[in-house]
Amino acid sequence: MKQAPNLLKQKISILEDKIKKKEQLIKKYRQALTDSNTRVTNIAKELAESLSIIRDINKNLVPVRLPSISGFELSCKFLPAKRGVSGDFFDIIPIKNSMKFGIILSSCNTYSLTSLFLSSFLKSAPSIHKHKTAKDFVSSVAKKIKISAHKKEQMHLFYGVISRSSFEMDYCLAGDIFAGHKREKGKFNILPPCAESLLQAKVKTPFKSGKLILEPKDTLLICSPGVKYRENKNGNFFGIKNIIKSAEKKPAAEVLEMRQNVLFACNEFGKNKVNKRDCSVLAVKVMDAILRLQNSSN
Repeated sequence: MKQAPNLLKQKISILEDKIKKKEQLIKKYRQALTDSNTRVTNIAKELAESLSIIRDINKNLVPVRLPSISGFELSCKFLPAKRGVSGDFFDIIPIKNSMKFGIILSSCNTYSLTSLFLSSFLKSAPSIHKHKTAKDFVSSVAKKIKISAHKKEQMHLFYGVISRSSFEMDYCLAGDIFAGHKREKGKFNILPPCAESLLQAKVKTPFKSGKLILEPKDTLLICSPGVKYRENKNGNFFGIKNIIKSAEKKPAAEVLEMRQNVLFACNEFGKNKVNKRDCSVLAVKVMDAILRLQNSSN
């Protein structure tokens, strides 16, 4: 009977020793967890700062004003994402030694430097004058961008070449960019994509071209995916129907007013939810007077 208290004390001592060791392990794990959280917080902070820098650089690449193109009325607007990086870029590029000019709108739904690389590449457009067709230029961009892009990244690009002499537009649309064409008294017709994405076309299935003959007072409206997929608090997207509805709000509207109507409606739709993607709208209208002058001179 005397051995029972001693045995109990021995067991208690063993349990206390185990508890002490477990407390030491818990303390060690807590410290490791605290250190990990600190590292994650620092990485997140550095990433946020890097994304902010990328956002600012990309925003500065987008032109504030478009060049003046005789015979055409142009209007554009870029609203950068409040969070994230989707890398929208657009520009109007007069093609040297010709009566043509190019229309570019691209979007890169990615958090990497690839979006900045794509925008920078298109900004300089080093090979734009070497390619005779829109699909050749888009194919060239795709080959160069694939080197640095991740397979899961989504990249979208619209490039159209408009001849000021024949008023024909040769275009190539890769991805989920909205591109609509409207006659003076008609409704918007959506231009079909020539490829699913800038990165998805393969050698055996090359990019295709589209052709469009422009007439007096024709309008082109091009919107980045950020406009189409602007989300409201209920998880619904702005969508193509709302883009067209807001663009056709006033049939006789100038491109500036049309562009403003689309972006205003888009912002109102998603005003209660933070916008995580760039929103870009580019509108082009053929001026009637110049066309008539051109036709009368033929």
